[in-house]
Amino acid sequence: MGKCTCHPEKETRFQCLEHGVWLCDECLKCRDPELYCKHRSACPIWFIEKRERRRQKEQEAAAAQPRFKVAFEPAGQVVEVPAGSRLLEAADAASVHLNASCNGKGLCGKCNLVSVSGEIETEPMLREIPLELAPPTIEDAVSDLEMFPGVA
Repeated sequence: MGKCTCHPEKETRFQCLEHGVWLCDECLKCRDPELYCKHRSACPIWFIEKRERRRQKEQEAAAAQPRFKVAFEPAGQVVEVPAGSRLLEAADAASVHLNASCNGKGLCGKCNLVSVSGEIETEPMLREIPLELAPPTIEDAVSDLEMFPGVA
């Protein structure tokens, strides 16, 4: 452990091996990201910065996605989820228990949901599975949904 170069009052565990400087969480940034660094393959500073950039890109992409409200009746639980989410994930986010032995793959038929209101576009399945046994993803939703657990 060393003292941060910019904040001498802070102790840190991150040291730039190329420049020999210590960096705290506030200053944690690669000093020469465009230049070759022989230590980069083992540099925690580079990997932390890279992970942060990836997280920011994912957040921006998620913010740009359309979101849909899914209401689970009769409990009245409402949750807003991004397009592309599975209904099983939406139920989990709303704390609605669905018995999904097959993890929502649509094989066991225990997690059936009946659409009370809202529009869902579906595409033909590759296998012959009845539509009510294959819960659609939210990205197939055309509007907000109101779902009722049960057999269709």
